[in-house]
Amino acid sequence: MMSRECHPVWEELHWGRVHKGQDVEEVIKSTNPVRVGRYGDFVSLDYQEGLCFTGVTVTAKNGRLASAAAWSCTWDRVFFNELTEEDWKAYSNAREAHWPPIRKKREQAEQADLPNPVGM
Repeated sequence: MMSRECHPVWEELHWGRVHKGQDVEEVIKSTNPVRVGRYGDFVSLDYQEGLCFTGVTVTAKNGRLASAAAWSCTWDRVFFNELTEEDWKAYSNAREAHWPPIRKKREQAEQADLPNPVGM
């Protein structure tokens, strides 16, 4: 199933060529994820674009791989997960804190692009 639905990185995870503790920058170079998110001490590697029903996600903490899973709406496969519940909370908080400044900049740029009506 994964061979038909997932990015080829799943095989690297399955056979241990991409593994827990590995340097995240090395993995980024060798596997070419679609998206790399950097959130404080965490790095998230996503191997699917947009809204997907199947994918592979790898998470690193402090520069080392700590979690990897392939998933769909009907199955999941955890390759490894060394993140504690507290780590996942910290990751979630760091990810949430990442977006408000970006949204604010985007809104400011959109406001600056609006026409300035004369006489108002």
